[in-house]
Amino acid sequence: MNPIVNIVQFPHPGKEHGRDTKNGSRKSWNVCRRNGRDVGHARKFLLSPGVYIEDDKAGRGDLVFWGEWEPPSGVVRIPKDGPFHPGYLHTPYYTFPPGYPPAGQGRLQNTDPFVFGGKFRYGLCKQGGRNKSALAALEKGSLILFGSYKEDNKSPVFQLDTVFVIAGYKEYPIQNPAELAGEGVWYKLVIEAAFPRPAANPPLVFRLYYGATYEKPYDGMYSFSPARLYKETNPGFPRVTLGAKECERFSGNYINPALKQGKKISAAAPAEIKTFWEQIRAISRTQGCVEGVRFAMPKERK
Repeated sequence: MNPIVNIVQFPHPGKEHGRDTKNGSRKSWNVCRRNGRDVGHARKFLLSPGVYIEDDKAGRGDLVFWGEWEPPSGVVRIPKDGPFHPGYLHTPYYTFPPGYPPAGQGRLQNTDPFVFGGKFRYGLCKQGGRNKSALAALEKGSLILFGSYKEDNKSPVFQLDTVFVIAGYKEYPIQNPAELAGEGVWYKLVIEAAFPRPAANPPLVFRLYYGATYEKPYDGMYSFSPARLYKETNPGFPRVTLGAKECERFSGNYINPALKQGKKISAAAPAEIKTFWEQIRAISRTQGCVEGVRFAMPKERK
């Protein structure tokens, strides 16, 4: 029997990160709680050297794209040309503060999904709390669309930021995540931030998923972030939007634009997933984007 493959709509918070102070040039590492209150994840409009696909040909250059990066970043204010455009441009880097990783209220947010360093990774978010979720049991060939809910003229849209094709995975127990220490910088920035102490949850097994790459696609599919080549004047652009009009093109009910949180998992045949992936790529291109398929690992600053 062939394993069941899925299409996953994965909403995550869509608020844009700004900067630490009004005229500052830095955004410090986002924390989980501040002054007794929860602090959520947010997106950044990012600048990174990378590899992109345009008209089915690979190129290299400085790319701008929407994504998650919770460690520090340099920030500049940019023109906000519309309600869905960014107001800030972030250049990612990372530091390890004294006593890293901190525990308690000042615990640092992790970055998941993680698109830097050669291959996309996803290994934590929504995979379980007291019980293991279906997100911890996805098979190779499944497709995850990460994005955020927004209203466009009172109509809901799903703002897409990451297209993740699962090419493989590694299982690990959350009570001993050090089994992933061989993942290098990713492990230190993501796992150590998420688990500064041994997990107190019931023993669960999560999966670290690896995204298919352009060089090594899965059934012709590869992971990407909708991106554009950087230009100094007006570099910002809105996230790719999937609303009712776009969803009419799909052969299945895979995307609910009104979904604000949780997840939507749809079983689909491999051929259906590939067709859907091609449709998503076509929409991304129609909305002016290239596929960002590789982003340089940000550098450490002491």
